[in-house]
Amino acid sequence: MNKTALHLPIRAAKPRHTGLTMVIDGGISLGQFTDLVSSAAEYVDFVKFGWGTAVVTNSLHAKIEVLNANEIGYYVGGTLFEKYVLQGRFDDFRKFCLEHSCQHVEEDLEAGASLVTLEARESGKSGICRPDGALRFGLIEDVLASGISPEKLLFEAPTTALQAHFVTRLGPDVNLGNVPAQGIIGLETLRLGLRADTLTAFE
Repeated sequence: MNKTALHLPIRAAKPRHTGLTMVIDGGISLGQFTDLVSSAAEYVDFVKFGWGTAVVTNSLHAKIEVLNANEIGYYVGGTLFEKYVLQGRFDDFRKFCLEHSCQHVEEDLEAGASLVTLEARESGKSGICRPDGALRFGLIEDVLASGISPEKLLFEAPTTALQAHFVTRLGPDVNLGNVPAQGIIGLETLRLGLRADTLTAFE
């Protein structure tokens, strides 16, 4: 919602299908989590409990209650899924998700997924990024040229530089993930051209 007289990009209201923001929780305290999520809930579509933190977070149920109260989806990290599979415990992973009422899991298109995640990890130094954090520009352009709609892609972008690139390249409604909880508002300003990195992108 544009609360000023400025001409800003139009952002869809929740529940939305584009311009999705997935925030990663790496184990911040319940109080901080509650404050950050509730104060910026309109900008958050999903929260991922990063890697295997869902197993060792003693406030997981309380955090899930916060997300449910703010109509935010959630799921557990792909690394946790991989750990279950490595131990031949796929059914136990399904049970874990069901016990926590997870409505979302990381899958692939052939399994019926609605989004494809382009991995950068929480560090921004893997997958679509090089070990020094630089984006693999050629890889991204190959993916975009493959025929998959950008609306079905979720780019992991934990850093401001990565977020700014994708917002500039694909517009304010690009789907972005692994956004640090402390960076929710900052990302929204990037999407609206209210930050130096994207100030002239939509003029």
